[in-house]
Amino acid sequence: RKGCRHCAELHTALEDVEPKDTIIAFLARVAGRRSAARQVRELGAILVQVAAWRDELLVAPQQLLEVLNSDDSILAAFAAAGQGRCTGGPAPPHEGRVFLREAWSARFLSITEHIERERVVHRCVMTEKPASLFVCYETEEVEEDDVDFGFSPEARCGGTVDGMILGFAHEGLPALGYFLGCQRPRRCSLRDALSGGGTPELGCASRDLGGKEQFRWWNDGSVQHVVSSFWLFVDPASPDAITLHQWDKSFWEAVLAV
Repeated sequence: RKGCRHCAELHTALEDVEPKDTIIAFLARVAGRRSAARQVRELGAILVQVAAWRDELLVAPQQLLEVLNSDDSILAAFAAAGQGRCTGGPAPPHEGRVFLREAWSARFLSITEHIERERVVHRCVMTEKPASLFVCYETEEVEEDDVDFGFSPEARCGGTVDGMILGFAHEGLPALGYFLGCQRPRRCSLRDALSGGGTPELGCASRDLGGKEQFRWWNDGSVQHVVSSFWLFVDPASPDAITLHQWDKSFWEAVLAV
């Protein structure tokens, strides 16, 4: 560790270390060893401070990225350095069975069950391993006037419309057969209740594919709730949580089930 602290102060020297691809290949091999994960993260936290190394690590093999992305400081450095360059994958096919993976964190969208006010609710979280399989259904957009969602029209975005409209039905427990959807804002305060504001939430609450369950998968891999125009977003500082955000967005990959 003393050596790591010493190297952390030698940014110029670290930038000149070669061959970088050989070193990253070695780190990828040892990243799969549980006993080495902590050391790999410590070294990664030093290397991402140097732009040349950070760019190399951004395209490192998946097994190495999974270890590095479990460190919040590394994940934040990745996001700050190149969020604009990140893209997701193509839209999944109609009736495709997929796991939904966020490109930066390499974590998967998963459904969990909770008891709130003596009723069962299904919320969404991000997990390191795939846990929730979704069946994708291509559909046509529901007219805005047909859906009372509780958002102001200003929240919707204009411009050229592209991408594919999809519904995601959860295949498995909990919430078997329920569609992923954007639920009405939770009233977190008296001001929210009086103003009609609040934070919209992602969950599984309906067996029907309606307007609240429709998402547009854009060509760059970003995913947007159609009716509200909020984006699916994973904050690099909180990689275990998924939120719906009016401006910030993440990029997604549809990993086909084998």
